[in-house]
Amino acid sequence: MIKLTIFSCVLVAASAIVIHNYRDCGSRDGLVKSIDISPCTAEPCKLKRGTNVTVAITFTSKVDTTRVTTSVHGILGFIPIPFVGIPKDACANNNVDHCPIVNGETIVYSNQIYVNPVYPLLRVTVEFEVKDDHHDMVCFKFPTEIVKMETSTTSLVLLMLAGLTVAIDIQFKYCKNGPQNLKRVNISPCDKLPCVFHHGVNVTVKVDFVSPASSATLDAEIFGVLAGIPIKFNMPNPNGCNDCGITCPIKQNMEYVYSSEFFVMKSYPNIQLVVQWDLRGANKDFLFCFEFPMTIVD
Repeated sequence: MIKLTIFSCVLVAASAIVIHNYRDCGSRDGLVKSIDISPCTAEPCKLKRGTNVTVAITFTSKVDTTRVTTSVHGILGFIPIPFVGIPKDACANNNVDHCPIVNGETIVYSNQIYVNPVYPLLRVTVEFEVKDDHHDMVCFKFPTEIVKMETSTTSLVLLMLAGLTVAIDIQFKYCKNGPQNLKRVNISPCDKLPCVFHHGVNVTVKVDFVSPASSATLDAEIFGVLAGIPIKFNMPNPNGCNDCGITCPIKQNMEYVYSSEFFVMKSYPNIQLVVQWDLRGANKDFLFCFEFPMTIVD
């Protein structure tokens, strides 16, 4: 177990940095006295997939409140990804020793984070908040590393590859609500799955598809899907009618070859995830949509 003790409100941020690299992120309406994380014996805290991690916080409230909520995120780059399955209502779920809370009371809060087996293996900063509708009583960040259970060495790979259909150039999976109209998907550089992309390179995708509808406009999107949560990537050219090999408008049941690229920014973390690439028409319906597994490395 790692224990963080913060001696004063003024010294919260500095003490958090000095003591095991914890840092405060806005505990304006509470004075944190201690934070216990278990199991955790070294930094970064190793969170095993498929297990629960207990967080216990002792703090003094600076406000009166009848409602206490919990918010837990993993910070990837600068993108907050919510942890699923965290009970939000701390009063209803008995995460605090009592409610309502009176200004000046010392409160003991405890909760568990379930490390979902689908989470990728990576280092991530966890942000933990305890608040009500108007006040941030506790907010702190701590470094973690998500690791695999000894008995589960291939679960993420199996999850990514489950249900794949065979295409000519790469294997891909149709999106749940997308049409099954792809003839060919080529991704470069990629010679096997999961596609391995290095920071600082351009990735080119070519999609041979039969359009299920006519459309005067084309909008392209790329998402990274992490633990079932889509995170939208910035595209240099989201307009599928502009420099993508297609002349608009397009017609229903006609075959087209869409070509575009995205840049693997150096700010992206080293991570395994599923990519969703789609093209939408004027009515916002999918003209195509597919997924494939990807790994970003240095």
